[in-house]
Formats: sequence, C-alpha cells, structure tokens
Amino acid sequence: METVTVAVASANGSVVNEGVVAIQVDGQTVFAPVVNGMATATVATSLFDLNVLIDLFFPHLLTATYTDSSGTFTGSSAFDTVPAILWDFFMAELALQLVF
Repeated sequence: METVTVAVASANGSVVNEGVVAIQVDGQTVFAPVVNGMATATVATSLFDLNVLIDLFFPHLLTATYTDSSGTFTGSSAFDTVPAILWDFFMAELALQLVF
C-alpha cells in the first residue's frame, strides 16, 4: 500500500476546498477529492503484478492532476519521482526498528 497526499493551493497561496486530484502511480489512477487544501489517496500494488515489476526496484514517476468542475480554479499538473517500492518498504521497516 502506498499513501499519497497532495497539497492544493490557489495561485495566490490560499487553500483550495474543491475539485479533484487524479493521482497516477504504479500503473494506476486514483481520484481523491480536495478537502482543506489536501487530497489523499491510497494505492495498492501487488508484489506479483508484472506490470509494475520495474517499479519495485527502481524509482518511478508519480503524477498529480488537479481539476475543478465548477470552474472556480484552473486545473494544473505536477509530477515527482518516488523511491522504489521495495526500497521504500525496507526503509520504513528500518525506521520502525530504530524508533522502538
């Protein structure tokens, strides 16, 4: 499971409370509503999905696309590179071991 949170603000920096963000990662697209300037989605990726096999071992692209059907705000897109799924998993496990 991979949880993605996207911050959404207007051009002048004020918080946006409407619209939807389409989050594309690991070959999937998940739609999340914007609430208090944030859109959060969880993507489930199977370790046995051959379509995302390369994402298990190498960094891969995450794209977020904002749309507002009311037309109050202009749509926009952003992208980032996220760590390999297995690397991210191992680092999270290591962090848990160090904390407790």
